[in-house]
Amino acid sequence: ITFAAGLLFLNLWSGAISRGIIFRSEDVNNETLDLKAENVFLKTELAKQATLISEDILGEKAFVYSRYPFNLKHELLVSAGKERGVEVGQAVVFHGLLLGRVKERYKSSSLVQTIFDNQFELAVRIGAEGSDALLKGGTAPYLDLISKNAKVRPGDSVYSAAPEFPFGLPIGTILEMDSGLGETFGRASIILVYNPADIRVVQILGK
Repeated sequence: ITFAAGLLFLNLWSGAISRGIIFRSEDVNNETLDLKAENVFLKTELAKQATLISEDILGEKAFVYSRYPFNLKHELLVSAGKERGVEVGQAVVFHGLLLGRVKERYKSSSLVQTIFDNQFELAVRIGAEGSDALLKGGTAPYLDLISKNAKVRPGDSVYSAAPEFPFGLPIGTILEMDSGLGETFGRASIILVYNPADIRVVQILGK
């Protein structure tokens, strides 16, 4: 990555912040992050109970290799690969919150595509009503294709509903709805309870 590319990314990142991407991480330490993640978990569990679905999930812990000074977060290199049974497509979580999927697998490491990649898309559901939506990645991930008839409220949990992932992995909560494009579907901005710059350890979940 060239220095110019790094500067371009920083400019884009600053632009995303100015457009309203929400990272609730005011001097977040691990204990605070655990509490915030637990809050998202509780909301998601209530939503899952409403749809009568529950799953126990186990994962393989992996450390995130540094990419300082550019610190790009659309993809991460982590310390688990083929030797530890990692497979392409497996879900990757941070403090239990869905972060992305394994994109490439090597002997002792793997490349993870995160929700901050603008090519990332995932079917999700919202709240206890289980309203369908499409998570679209980027520096400011958001939800698209939400039915205008859906009962979506600020604070509702957002969780995975795609067949390739365990059902109900928490992602974040709804910040607010907007009109979207047209009269059929709307969009929503979401709150993430962590700063991607703080990611040091992740878990790779079994299929």
